[in-house]
Amino acid sequence: MIIQPLASGSKGNLTLIQSENAKILIDQGLSAKQAIFRLQDAGHNPNEIQAIFVTHEHGDHINGVRVFSKKYKIPVYINSNILQIALGKKQFDEIKDLRTFMPSDDIKFKDLHIHPFRVNHDAVETVNFIIKNKNKSIGIFTDLGFVNNIAKMKAKNLDLMILEANHDLEMLKNSRYPLSIQQRIKSKFGHLSNEQSVNFLVDTLTSDKLQNVILGHLSEENNDHNLVMDYFMEHLERHKHSVDITIAQQHKITKSFEI
Repeated sequence: MIIQPLASGSKGNLTLIQSENAKILIDQGLSAKQAIFRLQDAGHNPNEIQAIFVTHEHGDHINGVRVFSKKYKIPVYINSNILQIALGKKQFDEIKDLRTFMPSDDIKFKDLHIHPFRVNHDAVETVNFIIKNKNKSIGIFTDLGFVNNIAKMKAKNLDLMILEANHDLEMLKNSRYPLSIQQRIKSKFGHLSNEQSVNFLVDTLTSDKLQNVILGHLSEENNDHNLVMDYFMEHLERHKHSVDITIAQQHKITKSFEI
């Protein structure tokens, strides 16, 4: 499989996953025009996209779904528990091929096995995904304020992980954000801090199978790329773990990974 974040952050999220027979997107929170540009920049023809899988109904994950899906006549897979919310936002009203799933379903798409599971976030219901092809597996863990037992279980035996590292607690505390927003971000239904994220990763690294971790959904105001990288390297070294860390970008494509 090939995985490549094309955008990651509060201004829009878009991730490409490709196997021998499938080419899909996880979320599409950019404008259709920008999504097309990012795909082409990464060397992909937008006409080759076969499906979009949606994690939740927040705008930075679905803003471009309707136009992109309509333009390229591709199906959209969405949690049935949030479909009416998305339809009410007029984000899905012209999509011809809507396919619903329930959290914990096992979805077979071409040669991919896609497993959604619930996480804690301030949406109606947010899912993350485990995606498998043959003996390889990818885990997407973003937009969660708390690492529940389901997430801990799903994180075992992955080859690659996209992991949220949204904010530095001290930067958030000293930010221009009102206290109510700070509390929401730090809550169990907000986003993972650097500390929460690295602790989750350290607990996950019980074998040598996980080789690459892509840190995603970094706040542009409440985090810093150099700070994040130093923080993770320090803690991984302290626990004698070795894994390659990459930070997903908001305003340009991130390099691709093949597993």
